[in-house]
Amino acid sequence: MRIPLILTGAAALLLGLAACTPKHSSFAFEQCNYADSTDYADLTVNVELPVAGSAASRAVRAALLDLMDQSLSHADTYEEERAFPLFSGDTDDTAAMMEYYEERTLRHLGSLSQADVDERRQSIRENDDLSAAEKAELLEYLPRWSFDYELKKVRETDRYLVFSSQDISYMGGAHGSVGGAGFPTFDRQDGHQVVPVLRPDCTEDIQPLLLRGLREYFREAGVELESGELMEMLTLPEEGLVPLPTWEPYPAEDGLVFLYQQYEIAPYASGMPSFVLPFDEVKEFLSADALRVFGL
Repeated sequence: MRIPLILTGAAALLLGLAACTPKHSSFAFEQCNYADSTDYADLTVNVELPVAGSAASRAVRAALLDLMDQSLSHADTYEEERAFPLFSGDTDDTAAMMEYYEERTLRHLGSLSQADVDERRQSIRENDDLSAAEKAELLEYLPRWSFDYELKKVRETDRYLVFSSQDISYMGGAHGSVGGAGFPTFDRQDGHQVVPVLRPDCTEDIQPLLLRGLREYFREAGVELESGELMEMLTLPEEGLVPLPTWEPYPAEDGLVFLYQQYEIAPYASGMPSFVLPFDEVKEFLSADALRVFGL
């Protein structure tokens, strides 16, 4: 698992790199890569977007831009309100749009990280329980924030497209965090997102498959758990059922991928539980739209 990056300080920018280069496939794409820093913050943004062409590609592009906007305008995961307004220019102008988001995200995280460092410095200097040497050591190793956003195509068939929209952030705490929208799937015929992938009323009936998948996940990590032990370790709602993941499951070559976020059903130390269930086993639980788009 990659370690999150987060930003600090309204300081002078140290490093800048931005590029948007066309990439061609059956559904034309373009890639934009950016990296920049302030005194106490690092930002990377790597985005792959459909080129605005057909109605379907425009629909997918618009949905992905909304996901990107949500991640970058809420890069401070502790705040609910937007850090800056929605881009109001021409979204077909990829270079201008990306420059808008990159500059404002870096500025926002730079300001927050600088304020964090200033507060830490003051606290250290005013701490009478620390020796001068201890203060000097703590002041020398103040944490850098970082934020790493990635939006990319992870699977493409003649029926659908699957993207990954994830951000990894670190804000000077005990550990970083993973956020974003997960792995949205789009019908390549008209560009709509397949939501929901699973029937909402299947939670109880699909329990045996979810529990088997979770046992397999922990087994691969070297932890063998019986059903009772697994249930005791998980952090579940009062009814005791394993919930469907917040991130929509997505189709892979060998089945449907289930991925739970940090803390969603297990402690942080358990990571992000994930597993693949064969299509023939989950077919009865799929929504009508997912069955049609997946060709099952």
